[in-house]
Amino acid sequence: MSKVMFSKLKSDKNEIRLLELLAGRWMEDVCCKLQIVSLDDNPTYDALSYVWGDPGDTDKITVDGCSFQATRNLIGGLRRLRSSRDAIILWVDAICIDQANNQEKMQQVGIMADIYMSASSVQIFLGESGILDLIPEQEQATWDDPPRFEWHRDHTMLFTSREPPNKAGVSYNHSKPRWDPKEGIRDQARVDAFLAWQKEAEHSSAERTALQTCRDSQAGAFAIMNILSNGRCLKSCLCVDSDSVPWKKAIEVIGHLTNLPWWTRAWVLQEVILPKGDVIAIYGEITAPIGLIEDSGAILPRHYERGQCCKNFWSTLPSDQKQILGIFAEIMGYQEGIREVLGILTQDQIDRLLFLLQKTRHKEATNPRDKIYGLLGLLHNSPNPLHITPDYDREVSHIYTDVAMRFINYQKSLFVLLNHEFKASDSGLPTWVPHWGKSWGSSSDYLITQRMLRYMAWPPGEGLLPELVDNYALNVKAKFIDRITATTRVLVKAETDLGEICEELETFFGDDLARERNGENAFWRTMWGDLLYQFDRSSISTTIAFDRASDGDGSMFTIAQLAWEKRLDNMFFLNPDGTLISDEEVAHIARFAEENFWYANEDRIFFKTAKGYIGSGPPDTKVGNSVFLIFGSPVPMILRLADTIPTVLSARKGTRLPPCYCLVGYAYVYGIMDGEVAPKNGHGKAKGRFWKMLRRFTGPWYAKRGSSHQIYLV
Repeated sequence: MSKVMFSKLKSDKNEIRLLELLAGRWMEDVCCKLQIVSLDDNPTYDALSYVWGDPGDTDKITVDGCSFQATRNLIGGLRRLRSSRDAIILWVDAICIDQANNQEKMQQVGIMADIYMSASSVQIFLGESGILDLIPEQEQATWDDPPRFEWHRDHTMLFTSREPPNKAGVSYNHSKPRWDPKEGIRDQARVDAFLAWQKEAEHSSAERTALQTCRDSQAGAFAIMNILSNGRCLKSCLCVDSDSVPWKKAIEVIGHLTNLPWWTRAWVLQEVILPKGDVIAIYGEITAPIGLIEDSGAILPRHYERGQCCKNFWSTLPSDQKQILGIFAEIMGYQEGIREVLGILTQDQIDRLLFLLQKTRHKEATNPRDKIYGLLGLLHNSPNPLHITPDYDREVSHIYTDVAMRFINYQKSLFVLLNHEFKASDSGLPTWVPHWGKSWGSSSDYLITQRMLRYMAWPPGEGLLPELVDNYALNVKAKFIDRITATTRVLVKAETDLGEICEELETFFGDDLARERNGENAFWRTMWGDLLYQFDRSSISTTIAFDRASDGDGSMFTIAQLAWEKRLDNMFFLNPDGTLISDEEVAHIARFAEENFWYANEDRIFFKTAKGYIGSGPPDTKVGNSVFLIFGSPVPMILRLADTIPTVLSARKGTRLPPCYCLVGYAYVYGIMDGEVAPKNGHGKAKGRFWKMLRRFTGPWYAKRGSSHQIYLV
C-alpha cells in the first residue's frame, strides 16, 4: 500500500482534518477516511484522548486506502470506540495532524483549545483493563461489538450537605441543603450486587469463573467510586473486613486504573478540562464519566484525613490498601483541584502558566517541548496574552530558558529558582532553569513557595534585574556566606526513625550548637525550618498555610522529641494554666511536630559550615559547596563552582567572566533568614511579613557595591 498523502490545511480558514472511523466488527482491521473541515462551520465530531504508547510498537491500519502505522494503544482505543453498524467521526491527533510537518503541527497545536472545546464529546481511552486476556480470541471473533458496561455520574453536591444520601439518589438545592430523591442512583443495582458479593463471598467465590471474578472486581471498583461520589463514607463501602476477596480485588482494580499512563501525560489536562460536552472514560469494557472517577478520589481525604468519620476506619486498613487509595486520592485531587482553580480564578496568562507548570511536574511528554506547549490551550481565556507560539524547530533549552526569564521579569524576583530540580548533565539546560519534571520530595511547588514566602534573607531594594547572558547564563548579584564542611545522609520519610534522627543530628551539629548562644533554639528551629503549618479553613477547599515558629514552640518540640525517642516513661507535662497534658494531647503534639519536620526536610540533608552555620539543603549538596545570598531570592542558595566554562560563554574571547556557579538548590540556614547578614541597602533589616511581601512584589531591585559581587549561574 502507498503512504497516506495529507492535503494542505488552510490556516486562514481554521481548517482541521477529521477521521471517519468506518463501521467494522470487533476483530476486523481498522479502516478510516480523512476529511477536511473548518471549525468556523461548527462540524460535529468527538475527540479522542489517549496515550500514544511505545512509538516502536505499531501495527497497520488503513487510512484513505493507504497503510498507516499506528501505535497499538491507539488501535486499541479505536477498536473500543468503533461500531459494527455506523461510522463515527473523530478527531485523533496522531492521524489528523501530519506529524512529519512541523509547520502544520505548530499551527494545529495553536488551535488545540478550539478543537477540544468544539468537540461534541471527548472519549478518553484510559487503556485495557486486563479483561481481554481472559477471553479466547475464538470467542472475540464472534463479536460484532465488544461487551460494554456503562456507569453514570449522579447529580450530587458533596461539599456543603450534612445529610447522607439514600438509595434513591441526590440533588442539591442551593437555598436549603437537602437530599432530593427525584432522579435516583442509576447504578444502584450494581452497587448492591458488590455489597452482596462481599457478604456471601465465602459461598459464591467458588462458583465464579476467572472472567466473572474479573468483571465483578471491576464493577466493585466502580461501585466504590459511585458510593464515594454520592457523598457516602469510605467505610460504608466495606461490609465485612478488609481481607475479603471482593474488597481486595476491587481495591486492586483501583490501583491498576490509577497506574495507567494516561494520568501521567501532559496533554491530557487540556483534553479533559476544555471540552464543553461530555467527557467519557473508557477502561476496557467499562465506560464512565471522568467526573465520577475524579469526584470519588478527590473526596477521599475529606473522610480519612480532615474529617472524623473515617479516620479510625482508615487506620485499620492494610498499608497496601491505604497506599493504593492514597495515590488514587492524590491523582484525582490534583486533577479536580486544577479544574476548580481554573474555573474560579482570573489570572494573567503568565500566572496561570506558572501554576500549571508547578501542578503538572509529575506529567510527562514524549516531546519535552510539550511540557510547555501542552498547557497553552488552558490559557485561552486568561488576560494579557503571553504570545508563546508553538515552534517544534526551536531548541528545547531556549524554550525553557525563555519561560524562566519571563517569570523572573514578571515577578521581579528569583522565585523561579525554588523550582529547581536535579537534571542530568546532558539535559542541555542551565542548572538554574527548571525543566518542570519530577522534583525532589513530596512537597509541591505550591507548598515550597508558601514556606519560602515567610523568609527574607536579602531584603528588597533598588537595582537591576538579573541579566541573561548568551541565552544561557544568569548574571546575578550575590554574597558568599560560607563553605559547607559536612553533610548528613539524605532523609527518606519511609526509612527514617525520628528518634534516631534527633540523636544523630545532635551529635552531628555537636560543637556548633555548643558555640551557639541559643543552641537549643538553633536545633529545634533548624529541625522545622523555623516554620509551622496551620489549616486555612476559610474556603470549601481547605489549604495549608505556614507561619514562623515562636519561642514557646520549643517546649512543644521538646515533648515531641521525648516521644520520638521513647523517653516519656514516668513523665508528665503541664499546660500554661497548670492543667495536665493528656496522653492523647502528647501524641497529637508528636504527630504535629513530625509532620512539620517532613514538610521541611523530606528528601533533603542537613549540613554545617566552616564558620559554624547549620542548616538544611537539597539532596545533591556536597562538602565544598558554598552558601550564597542571591539578590532577588528570599532564601539562601547552595551553589557549586562550575568545573568548566560552558561553551556558549567560552566564545567570549578576551572577556573576563565573573565566577560561574551551578545551582544546587535552596537552603535553610539558621540565623540568616531575616536579613541578618545581607548587604546593607539603606533600609536596614526588613521587618514584618506584610512589609516584606509588599517590598518584594512592588519595590525596585537594588544592591549596593561592597559585600556583594556579580556571578554567573550556569
